[in-house]
Amino acid sequence: MPRLRVGSLAVLVASVALLTTATPARGAFAADDQSSESASITIVRDAHDSQDFAFTTTGDGLGEFVLDDDNDPTLSNSRTFTDLAAGTYTVTEDAVAYWKLHDLSCSTPETIELATRTVTIALTAAEHVTCTFTNAANRPLAGAIRWDAWNDGPAGRAVEYTLGPEAWRDRLPWYASVLGPDSVEIRADNPGVADEEILHAADLGLDYFAFVWYDPRGPEGSEDETLSRGLRYYRASPNRDLVKYTVIIRPTNLADPVQNADVLDYLRDPNWVKVDGRPLIFVGMEEMESRHVIDELRASSIAQGTGNPYIVYLAQGTRSIDDGISYVDRHGFDAVSAYAISGGSSLGEPYAALTMETRKSWSSIANAGKAAVPTVMAGWDPRPRIERPPYWGASGTGWYSRATPEELGAHVGEAMEWSRAQASKATLIYAWNEYDEGGWIGPTLLGNDDDRSAVRQALVPRPTVTVTDPTVAEGDGATEPMVFTVSLSAPTAETVTVAFTTADGSAVAPDDYTTSSGTLTFAPGETSQTVSIEIPDDADPELDEMFRLLLQQAENATIARGEGRGTIINDDGPPVEPTDSYMSDLTPTSATNGYGPVERDMSNGGAAAGDGNPLTLNGVTSAKGLGVHAASTVTYPLTGMYETFVADIGVDDSCGSAGTVVFQVLVNGVKRFDSGTMNAKSPTKPVSVNVADGSQLTLKVTNAGDGSSCDHADWADARLS
Repeated sequence: MPRLRVGSLAVLVASVALLTTATPARGAFAADDQSSESASITIVRDAHDSQDFAFTTTGDGLGEFVLDDDNDPTLSNSRTFTDLAAGTYTVTEDAVAYWKLHDLSCSTPETIELATRTVTIALTAAEHVTCTFTNAANRPLAGAIRWDAWNDGPAGRAVEYTLGPEAWRDRLPWYASVLGPDSVEIRADNPGVADEEILHAADLGLDYFAFVWYDPRGPEGSEDETLSRGLRYYRASPNRDLVKYTVIIRPTNLADPVQNADVLDYLRDPNWVKVDGRPLIFVGMEEMESRHVIDELRASSIAQGTGNPYIVYLAQGTRSIDDGISYVDRHGFDAVSAYAISGGSSLGEPYAALTMETRKSWSSIANAGKAAVPTVMAGWDPRPRIERPPYWGASGTGWYSRATPEELGAHVGEAMEWSRAQASKATLIYAWNEYDEGGWIGPTLLGNDDDRSAVRQALVPRPTVTVTDPTVAEGDGATEPMVFTVSLSAPTAETVTVAFTTADGSAVAPDDYTTSSGTLTFAPGETSQTVSIEIPDDADPELDEMFRLLLQQAENATIARGEGRGTIINDDGPPVEPTDSYMSDLTPTSATNGYGPVERDMSNGGAAAGDGNPLTLNGVTSAKGLGVHAASTVTYPLTGMYETFVADIGVDDSCGSAGTVVFQVLVNGVKRFDSGTMNAKSPTKPVSVNVADGSQLTLKVTNAGDGSSCDHADWADARLS
């Protein structure tokens, strides 16, 4: 975790982003052509994603238009309409799946309705009004902590020493240089690195950085000044609008009137991140003595027109989360979060243990009835600081193993889902660049593309893929096509691909259908594709049959319904009704048994075939069935002529009081029945399992985990009907 010292906030002047404009349409012109004699309206779209947003309007001189601010040369991020008469105009952003209007602000007081994505502008003569529509993924905002020690200052040189050994090469940031076997240089305090860092964060889908606050007014080269360079270069970057920002500041900083005023200047910055139109700020990392500074910040922000800030108490870790919960009521905070969830052991703990502790922190806040900004832990492994402590000391002795990409993506995703369920406004990832302390999602020198891809998939809104359940009559004399429709839930600007393959059910290839596999490609904007499967002619009366189309390996989309079931309708008159078929009269495709062979129409005996006794369960004998010994697996093909498997099951009476087993029935490898543990005293259990949609039936018996002594199990009267 960072070292934080009380200091002064610099007065930051909000930079003005240069807006590109498209070739003017009728009634539109570039902003620098405006004259004082004509009124104008400028609409700016601020989301920085490949998604296009359409707008509809009312009022003479306006019209429909589309904006896109991801450097697409065919579309602009702003549109200006000029030569407008005084009057009332409305501009409405069309709804787009997986996106929400996060903020809508105008240069003059206008009527804004976030819910309907509409601004009503009361334009006066010669007035120039600019309104900015800020969009975000339809999920809680995702931010990451930035601790910018990567410079030639005191802290920077300390972490270069800490990360010098070869053992830590895999966690060096992308801008690091290896100088020798025990020496590195890590310098991010220049405009080029700052520009690239923003691009990397935007690529992941991050909405904001949370910069740890240090005093930029400190002497040149001091700890405070050098640790403030990251924020300074961010604010000067031409890419700054791609990712918003906020700060993490101690309450003792806010207690000073000058610093309090400086924070208010920060809030005027259009790039300050907002939640539901409210500026988001983290205050904490120390105990609170009074709510005065929070009340003053809130009242002053409202008075200056920047709104009621959403103020989150940031706990130092799990130990101070309880304090944060009490501060919501005592000191006027809106929510509680934590900088990091540390811990582990000196021998290391699995990453799963870290995510479990992290989830506990979320629940402790929610269970107290308070709002949470859940912390997401990219990792915690401060061993570099343990082995080579910096001048401010190590970060404890415990650590957790590094997450796999799948684990990291799942943790980010579960935080998003939890936040949706709890109506949380934002999430906070530890961290963007805590490389020496073990938490980072920023790019590394040796490459961590898989980790970053997993985070991106959890954060970037993607359409879902589904497939239909078609039916077709089997025909007589000609091949019939069966058409599966595969759909995207919403259009996207990215190319989407998804693999497909057919699989048998009660219908079996090639007699009942023609196998097929391949890849579907959705071009940008497309939402529907089809897969056509040939169904050969069939004049035999039979039951309706089914096979499956399986979707796999989606790129730039998520599979929501990945199995379509195609039903082949019998149209050749009533099917011949099947008679019951006993399993002992059928030939299995495979059979294994724990002792001797599987016995037909008798219980399991010894090692030889046919040495068993009559199948007997609780004094009742059966002439038909299978006698097995755990562990046993018997598999049969299903021909589509049957609907149900039935049997009576139990431990055969020949075992006396011995024997404990578990019976299972699987269809197409999927378990549809489990008896639970049965012993010699258990009542006989009837089994009835639907097999109409199956191509394979498996009868399985296990030893219940306590050995196999006399585990003679009977499938009495086992049959298909």
